[in-house]
Amino acid sequence: MLEAYFADFSSLTWTVIFGNPLVGTTAKGVFNEHETQLMVAATICASGATRRARSHGKAAIGLGNSLEALKAVYSAAKRLNGWNKSPVSTIDVETLKAELQEALSKIP
Repeated sequence: MLEAYFADFSSLTWTVIFGNPLVGTTAKGVFNEHETQLMVAATICASGATRRARSHGKAAIGLGNSLEALKAVYSAAKRLNGWNKSPVSTIDVETLKAELQEALSKIP
């Protein structure tokens, strides 16, 4: 939907969020894939995009990040948004793990 109404902003978002953090830092050896996914999950959580933050949280867990690490980055995002007076939804990391395990159990 963002692309349909704000094509320039959508392009910038894809470049900034996915271009450098996920591909650039991993390819350059700055971070491993699981670390970049954790940063993206935190960034998206702070943006208020709850559905996508949940998806990237599951990806972060799936790539090997601990629940404690994901809880910590979501907590940091929530504190940042509190300081900024910008609300953000609470994301239950335990539920994300359970949903991920259920989805993975269905794969043959």
